[in-house]
Order: sequence, then structure tokens, then C-alpha cells
Amino acid sequence: MLANDTLGQLFTVPEKDWTVINKRVGEAAAVASVTGYIEQYIPEFPLLVSVCDVWKNQTYDSLIRQSAGIILYARNAAEDFASLSDLIKMMDNSSDELSDNIKQQVWALLKKLNERTVFFSKPMEEIETDISIFLSVNEDVDRQISRYKDKLGIFWEPFEDVIPEINLAAGIMGQGWRDLSQKLQEFSQSGLNITLPLLKELDIETALVYWQNLESDARIFRAVAERQKFYWD
Repeated sequence: MLANDTLGQLFTVPEKDWTVINKRVGEAAAVASVTGYIEQYIPEFPLLVSVCDVWKNQTYDSLIRQSAGIILYARNAAEDFASLSDLIKMMDNSSDELSDNIKQQVWALLKKLNERTVFFSKPMEEIETDISIFLSVNEDVDRQISRYKDKLGIFWEPFEDVIPEINLAAGIMGQGWRDLSQKLQEFSQSGLNITLPLLKELDIETALVYWQNLESDARIFRAVAERQKFYWD
């Protein structure tokens, strides 16, 4: 298959969960000036300030940029393969042989999709790693804060309900891009003879639906993401 339904998993995370995260980032920045005092009780607190800074200045912006690019990726993929889908529907199913012109068209489309997918796969892997580190540090600090609330006067909204969902979504989305990238590279390197059964195996009709959903999810996330910056600006 040319696509899967996991490529936009992070974009489907509810806005309320992003709010919990981005409030935390803003709150950490607000008390960064007294890190020395808090560190007496929570040694990991400077690390929390650091990962929140990375989240604000790198990770979240990278995810927003990815969503913008993925909107174009999904739209272009749908446009490129829609005409091929229509062509397949009109083909004579009694023969597996395709003309050289159609074979060249298919290879060109697969090559283009492969290049675009590789372009998004690597950054998603980096975002996945950054998110995992960010959540892990927050989880550690939360355990410490719960013991010193009276002394520190910190009453942050806990992360325990958000961490598993965000971690799972990031992992699924990152793996989805890696799997698709690997599959497309295998197609481009294998030298397989393009036949009608192979085209049907690509399941272009389903891929078109996934791309449409991916574009929609990325657009919704971008609208949510712009509102979220309020919590630290």
C-alpha cells in the first residue's frame, strides 16, 4: 500500500492534551529565575527547564513545520495518484501486461513519492525522540513535585494522563513514516516488473482516502498549534 492511517497520529491528539503540555512549558519558564531554590528539593528541575526550552524553541515548532509540509505532501500525493487510479479502472483486466508508457509513469510517481516520504521520515524520527525525552523528564519531576508542594507552592496540572497518549501517538506516527519509507525504497530498488496485479496491490484507492484524512488532520492541528503558543508567549 502507498500510505497508511498512522502518518498523522500526533495530529489527532486532543487539544486539551496539547494544552496540558504547553501550560507546563509556560509555567516552567515562569519559575526559571528561581531554579536554584527549586533545585534544592528537585535536582532534576534545571533539566526540566532545559527540555521545556527545547520544546518551545525547537520540538513544537518542528512539529508545526512538519504539519505544513505534510499538508502539501498529502495533497500532491492524492493529485499524482488520482489519475493513475482512474487509468487502472479503465484497464483491460484480462491482461497483466502494461504499456511502457504506463510503466514509466508508475515508476516516476513511485520515485517522487519515495523522495517526499524520505524527506519527512527523518525529521519525524527526531521529533519522536525529543518528545520522548521531554515527557520522561516531566514525569520524573512530577514525582518529585508531589512531595514538596507545600514548600514550593507549585500546583501544576499532572502529566500522568497525557504522557502515555502522546508517547504512543509519537511512536506510531514515527514508525508509520519509517515503514512507508522502507516500503517505497524497496519498490524503487527492486526493479520489479510493473504489472496490473502489482498496481492493484498498491491499493491506490485506500491510499487516496488516507492522504485526504492526513491533510485534514494536519490542517486541524495547525489551527490548534497556533492557539497553543499563547501559553508561553
